[in-house]
Amino acid sequence: MPYVNLIESNLIGKRAQAMQSRTSKLALIGVSALMFIGWGLVAGKTAMLGIKEKDLNARISKLRPLIKSIEESKRLEADLSPRLTTLKDAQDLTAKWGAILDHITRNTPENAYYTAVRASQAAPDKGIQISITGICQAQTDAQEVVLRLQNAKDLEAVNLEGTAEKVLDKAYAIEFSIKGEIAGTAKKAEKVADEGAKV
Repeated sequence: MPYVNLIESNLIGKRAQAMQSRTSKLALIGVSALMFIGWGLVAGKTAMLGIKEKDLNARISKLRPLIKSIEESKRLEADLSPRLTTLKDAQDLTAKWGAILDHITRNTPENAYYTAVRASQAAPDKGIQISITGICQAQTDAQEVVLRLQNAKDLEAVNLEGTAEKVLDKAYAIEFSIKGEIAGTAKKAEKVADEGAKV
């Protein structure tokens, strides 16, 4: 029987096995280290998010009274908004009346006198109608009054309604009646009607 030396091949096999074992251990250690590092990163991020959440909750708690104050202010603004709109509209209309009366004062012919100025509004969706009556010496004076009132920027649709002869203290005079509309009041009425339709 021949003698075969298997020691060397056994040694080579053991070395290969030891090398493979070391490689496996190193791979296991590397993977474990990576998992540990990953877990550490996740834990750190979780802790940071928790701290941020507590910080945000603390800020929200501090801002809660301010938020309530803002909501209360918005509610009060919503309650006061119609009143403010009404007040602004009244101021605008007062300014228009001031301009109209100023125009009438400055642009009245010498031989014409006003006896009444009235305003009325037939319906909320109609403009404010103005009616002016007065007396003058001649028809031409009444026409002059109409022409001058038509030049008022706050009046529109100014027309002579009619004239009539009148006796005043043994003198003849012409009584005139003029109708018109305050500019812009019909638009405001349309706006109010549109808002009412939306509600």
